[in-house]
Amino acid sequence: KREDNFISGLSMGGGGALKYAVNHPEKFAAAAILSAPATNLEEISPDSPYPLLNSAADRLKNTLENAGGLEAYKNSYENVWGLIDKLAPTGKLPRLMFACGTDDMLYDLHEHFQKHCEEIGLEAHWFLRDGFRHEWRFWDLAIQEALDFFGLTERGGNPY
Repeated sequence: KREDNFISGLSMGGGGALKYAVNHPEKFAAAAILSAPATNLEEISPDSPYPLLNSAADRLKNTLENAGGLEAYKNSYENVWGLIDKLAPTGKLPRLMFACGTDDMLYDLHEHFQKHCEEIGLEAHWFLRDGFRHEWRFWDLAIQEALDFFGLTERGGNPY
């Protein structure tokens, strides 16, 4: 049942978890995305204020080409930003948690995505911690927050 299913991932896996959750919202009660904000590929340009987008521009342009160009990408399952925009007002999305350390290389993109979510009225849980980078020390804290966010608060380890 949907209410019994959760998905999470970190870094690239967080992007995959988010993509799967927004493309199949009927399958998940909640999703936790650790250090992987949604990226609006329509913002790729030489004057982008996000250095990471500029440094990854060639790889991201390949994503657009693989989808068949910008217009095809906009209407594809790959366009997580667009899917969130479309589904946010419907109430069909699973509950979403986004986590990022403030010293993470992705933090600027994460902050940009958070502002966009607030603008479109998407209610999400934001777990931000000062002084953490793209690192296991942060993800250890974030996954504990995710388990609480999922409502899996029982402690005691694996019952198997």
